[in-house]
Amino acid sequence: MNVPKRLKFTGIVSLALLPWVLACGADADPQTAQQNQTDDAQTVLCPAPDAGVPTLSDAQILMVLRTGNDGEIAQAQVAMQKAKSDQVRAFAEKMVEEHTQANQRLDALATQLGLTPEDSAVSVQLRAEAAQKLDILSKQTNAPFDLGYMDAQVAMHSGLLFWSDMVLMPQAQRTELKDELTAERDTAQAHLEEAFTIQKELASRQLVTPSQDIVPRR
Repeated sequence: MNVPKRLKFTGIVSLALLPWVLACGADADPQTAQQNQTDDAQTVLCPAPDAGVPTLSDAQILMVLRTGNDGEIAQAQVAMQKAKSDQVRAFAEKMVEEHTQANQRLDALATQLGLTPEDSAVSVQLRAEAAQKLDILSKQTNAPFDLGYMDAQVAMHSGLLFWSDMVLMPQAQRTELKDELTAERDTAQAHLEEAFTIQKELASRQLVTPSQDIVPRR
């Protein structure tokens, strides 16, 4: 099955998104609104109708981006040590390299704009979830680790894209920050598509169904 160039999200998002998924019933197929739970993937339900969108400053947006990059780097560093698949290890190496580069750009941008990245409820929650996923991955070995890591990568990049589209880009004030958001979104989209492909291949070899099936319904 081919992965579309632009993936929609059918309920596969971080728990940190739960209070703010405003349109999950619009694009998601009802049968995919709830997903089977695994160690590193949580069931996502639509929130109450009166749930509000978090308001973030540019400094807080910078921290959300850095938190996402830091989580990706930490997971990838574990994968580089534990993954058995050459394909998975190569993907992990790319994650370290490209998310490190993104953090370097963020540091330069913060200096340019005179901003100090600032925590918010969003970045705190994302950091906690990344740490939880990292702990789970650290306890997995061999083939289950490889698939577990790719499951986590699909989920994390889906969440990053959701945040970018629904919260970060609409609220960013400075043009330079919007440009960086666009660049990081494009990178995350490419990472998601690659992660999805590897995930499917690993699952096929193990004769199991991936825990994160995000093929959109058009």
